[in-house]
Amino acid sequence: MEDSAGGTSIATKMDRLMSILEKVPETSKGGFSNIADHMGHFSGSFAASASRAVLIKERIDSSGDMGLHPLRKDMEQIHDEVEKLFVVLDKLIVQKSPLVKRLEKITDWGLQIEQRAFLPRVVDQIKSQNSERMERHTLGSMIDNLMEQTSPLINEIVSSSQETRDVLEHLMKRLGTDMEISKSSLDGLQKSAEETIQSMFKEVAKVQGICTGMEKRSDQVGSVVFEMVQAMQFDDIASQRVHHALEGLRQAKEKLQLAATADDPATNEKAVQWSLIAIRITIRQLEDTCNDLVGAIKTMQEHLASIGTIAEEQVTQLAQARSITRRFHQHATDITYLMAGSQRLGIFDDTLSNEVLKTLSKADSGVFQARRAMDMLIMTSQRLESISASMKTGGNNRLDSLVASIRSLVKSIIEENPLLSEELNKAVDRIQKISLSYSENTTPRLMRTNTLLRRIPLTTQQMDTSNNDLIRLFHESLVDARATSTQVTLLMAEMDFHREINDIITNVLAGLRKLMRDVAGDQTKYLDGDLHDLSGEFADLSKLYTMNSERKIHESELDGQATTTDDGGDDIELF
Repeated sequence: MEDSAGGTSIATKMDRLMSILEKVPETSKGGFSNIADHMGHFSGSFAASASRAVLIKERIDSSGDMGLHPLRKDMEQIHDEVEKLFVVLDKLIVQKSPLVKRLEKITDWGLQIEQRAFLPRVVDQIKSQNSERMERHTLGSMIDNLMEQTSPLINEIVSSSQETRDVLEHLMKRLGTDMEISKSSLDGLQKSAEETIQSMFKEVAKVQGICTGMEKRSDQVGSVVFEMVQAMQFDDIASQRVHHALEGLRQAKEKLQLAATADDPATNEKAVQWSLIAIRITIRQLEDTCNDLVGAIKTMQEHLASIGTIAEEQVTQLAQARSITRRFHQHATDITYLMAGSQRLGIFDDTLSNEVLKTLSKADSGVFQARRAMDMLIMTSQRLESISASMKTGGNNRLDSLVASIRSLVKSIIEENPLLSEELNKAVDRIQKISLSYSENTTPRLMRTNTLLRRIPLTTQQMDTSNNDLIRLFHESLVDARATSTQVTLLMAEMDFHREINDIITNVLAGLRKLMRDVAGDQTKYLDGDLHDLSGEFADLSKLYTMNSERKIHESELDGQATTTDDGGDDIELF
């Protein structure tokens, strides 16, 4: 075939166009392979984060919300124990008042008796020289001796009662002051601790929510990756269709070469007609292939953008989770500090219980001494009563007045003794009951509370250890998420190979259309008649196709659904 008819130069052009078209499968495969190399990492990264999320949730659940439930239980028990402790101490302070009143009553009585006992010596008042002088002098000496014994006994009653009253007052004032300060401080500490624990519960709930989000995002990325795998099938499909198009073009070239060498005009015309139909169908196949392939790549870009969005969301959530776990660490430290502050309160002073018990023991001893002195005083008074009753004053007015005062003092002591002894016995019983109650109830409660307070730092330390593991797991996931986000960004920038493919196919299509004009000029006369019969006369192009889409395009062209236009570019609209 001559140059004007497209002979050798037409075959050369077709070879060149086919050579260019052969680059499409290679370009497509290289681009898709680059994507495929990263998809496994994307899926694996999010799956690893989901596994860490499950591990974190299991860790939280197994430790009772990071140990917060046991911690709150201990805090509630501390609060309960302290409340009961305050009740007991309040009761102890209330019990002090009647006890102190009893001791004040005995002290006042002793001071009055002591004043009345400051009397002159009887023997100094005996001045007469009669025969009864010796008898009076003897009795007077006995009375004076007994009065001398009476004074220290009264003084012991007064001093023991006063000292007991003072130590009880001092103890109760200390308890009252410590309780007032401790109550106020403890209310503030407990309120702060409860607010901190509430914040920690909210933080744990947020962490669980973030973990659930990590699992969901892993599922989302898995679905996107699955769709990307589906979309990647267009690579093989496009490669097959390009190979089919190349085969069609080779056959068209052979027909054109046959037309160039044929002597029979009819054979020449049929060969050209068949070639034009084959090229036109190939153009339609390449346009459809290009649209599908470029569309698939754009779909891949959208999927990658979706993964990028998910990765950015993962980064944001994991950064938030890491911040939450750091706050959790600070709150655990705050709880430890608050409990240490509670231990420094007066009511938890390790020396308080010992001091209370020692003071009560001292008070018990003082009242016991007062009661013993009272018993001795009664015995002495009874002897005084007996001796003074037999004392004859011999008309000595001064002696008579002195003996009468002694008898009045003795009578007062003896008559008031039952009531005073009862008061002292009640005081002893009350102090012993207070001491026993404190030993059996208050001291163990203080010990239990102190034990709980010391246990809190161990609990918070364990919580912090678990929290450090969470921080590590979140950090690992955060590193993966940031790496994934960066890789998606870089991969998106590399996904421009569809432009190269589009340019290749566009250039090939333009070359094929120009080639058709070079071969036949006005192609209308070659498209008349039954194209199905014409195609059946030669090797049927449809045998090349393995896909329904190819067959449909082939049939639509043979059915005459395409139109031919000549607007300078001889574009053939195929849709």
